Amino acid sequence: ATASTVLTGALLVGDSVRGSLRDLALDRLGGTESAILPGRFIPEALATCFASTAGSPAIAPAILLRGSGVRPDTRARATIIQVIGVTDAFAALYPGDAAFLASLLGAEDRSPFPRIAINRSLARALGAVVGDPVLLRMPRPQDAPAETLLGRRDEESLVVSLRGTVAAVLPDSGAGAFTLAAHQAAPLNAFVRLDDLQRAAAIEGRINLLLIAGRTPGAGRTPDPGGGLEERLRQGLSLEAMGLLLREGSGH
Repeated sequence: ATASTVLTGALLVGDSVRGSLRDLALDRLGGTESAILPGRFIPEALATCFASTAGSPAIAPAILLRGSGVRPDTRARATIIQVIGVTDAFAALYPGDAAFLASLLGAEDRSPFPRIAINRSLARALGAVVGDPVLLRMPRPQDAPAETLLGRRDEESLVVSLRGTVAAVLPDSGAGAFTLAAHQAAPLNAFVRLDDLQRAAAIEGRINLLLIAGRTPGAGRTPDPGGGLEERLRQGLSLEAMGLLLREGSGH
C-alpha cells in the first residue's frame, strides 16, 4: 500500500509539472505556432511570401537581440535582457495584451525618445516605473564578425545604444514573458517599435525573426503546424535573403 501510494503520488506530481510547463510555454508564445530564427538578418519583405496566398497565417516580423539595460539617472543595470522590436502584427498574437502594444506603437507620441515597454522582472531589476528613462545597449549587427580581419572593432561599430522612456510595465505572463528559450525563469524583456530599433542599429528593412500564427492563444497545436510553412518559405526565398550576391560577368 505504501509503495502504491508513493508511486501514484510521483506520477501525479510528474504529470502536474509537465502540464504546468506546457501551459507556461503556450502562454509565452501566445498565438505563435512556428518561428523562423535564421541566426542572421534577412529582408523584412520576406514576410510577404507567406501572405501572398489565400488563407495565409498572420505573420509578425520582429528583431530579437540580447543586451543590457541601464537607468541613466540611478545607474541601475540589468544584463542578459531581450530587446524585441515589434509591429502591430505582434499584438495579434496576444489579444489580451493588445493595449500595451497600442500605447507602445501609437503614432500620436511626440516625444523625442522612443517608447519602451518592459516586463515586471526588468522593471524590478532597474527600479523603473512608467515615465522613467532607460538606455538599452546591444551588439550591433555586422556582416563581418569583429574577430575577423575585415571586422570593425571600434565601440560605435560594435554597440547599439537606444535611449527611450518607459511607456508600460507588463506582467510576467503573456507577451511580457515572450521567449523562444525553453526554461522556466521569467525573461527580462524590453519591447520597442521595430522601426525605432532598425534605425538605431542602421538595419532598416531587415529583421532576424518571423513569428507565424497558427492557433488560438492558449489552445493546443494545430494539425498542420505552419500551414505549409516550408513550402511557402522555399517559394519566397531569394539570393538576398540567403546572404548571397550574384554578379554576372562576361560569359559567366
